[in-house]
Amino acid sequence: QGLPTSGAPPADVNRDGRVRLDEWLRYAVAEMPAVNERARRGGGQSAQRGVLLEMTAPSVQVRAQEASLFDFNTEPSPVVLRGQP
Repeated sequence: QGLPTSGAPPADVNRDGRVRLDEWLRYAVAEMPAVNERARRGGGQSAQRGVLLEMTAPSVQVRAQEASLFDFNTEPSPVVLRGQP
């Protein structure tokens, strides 16, 4: 997807300049349906940060797993993956 025009990473949900572990996990769960759909359509080539992923449409319809996150903690994660703690 690339970075938004603000320069903030897409996973920085609250736009505080930091990506905490809980934000990153929620972003990944939210993005999985789009990644799955691109893979089902044979999404072609997608390159980001030096990684090349080539997807081809499966010859038979495959039932995809659905990502879910069980996070019962209501507080933001103290783990900062990107940005200043």
